[in-house]
Amino acid sequence: MVVCAPFVRWDIIRHACGDSARAGVYYLETAQGEKVVCVNAILDEGNHMTYKPFDSFLNEYRALLPSIRVLEWNFRFQLAAWLDGIVYYLFLQHSGEGAYAGVGSCWHLTYVSRPGVAQCLPPGLWRFFRTDGSATWVLLTHGYTIWPVEVINQQFRDGWGKFCEVHKLKPEFKIMPILQQITAGLHQN
Repeated sequence: MVVCAPFVRWDIIRHACGDSARAGVYYLETAQGEKVVCVNAILDEGNHMTYKPFDSFLNEYRALLPSIRVLEWNFRFQLAAWLDGIVYYLFLQHSGEGAYAGVGSCWHLTYVSRPGVAQCLPPGLWRFFRTDGSATWVLLTHGYTIWPVEVINQQFRDGWGKFCEVHKLKPEFKIMPILQQITAGLHQN
């Protein structure tokens, strides 16, 4: 079954039989929580990890995937770059449709900061926020819940900690802020 929505993140399901904590199956997940397995992480006899996409995934999603030549990786960072590329490419592909209409190039991928370190906005969004020390409030949405978060000098401030706590965000996670400007019309009678 081909999922017709952009993937928002990827992760691993570790093998329970566990000779290695690194072996497992990687999946891509949609905003609706659908998981699509895509890559097998295999530990060989020499204790070397190999990452190989499932043929079924490549066949079902070939039309949606960015063109690639390498279909096997020996390092996790190579796999991570490929999976990040899929998330990025599919957001670009869907940026003119439905809920993603008007997003265009106003979204960017970035890692979550370590605890105690201010979370900076991705550089691509800086032009939309002031740098004079004044506050701008943004609304972060996830599902049907909205969190107001203060932005000062391109850094998330008040409200960001609660957002991270609720979503159990960790430094190895990536977030994808999407900027949508909503203009409300005021009508006077």
